[in-house]
Amino acid sequence: MFISAHLSAFVAVVMGKFEDRKDERGITAIEYALMAAGIAIIIAVAIAILGDKIVELFEGVDTIDDYTPPAGG
Repeated sequence: MFISAHLSAFVAVVMGKFEDRKDERGITAIEYALMAAGIAIIIAVAIAILGDKIVELFEGVDTIDDYTPPAGG
């Protein structure tokens, strides 16, 4: 009976630890999802604001026809 009581107490403690971990993992996943959503919003806003300037920058690179590479390189 003594071993059975200790064993059941041990199992209860271990199961309690696993239950706590499940909750923390869920919270961590939500935190990462919120961070990813925030980063996605920041990228979308940056593209909306700077989109035309980025297109102009790459169009300017595309139209460089008189480029000569440096000598000796």
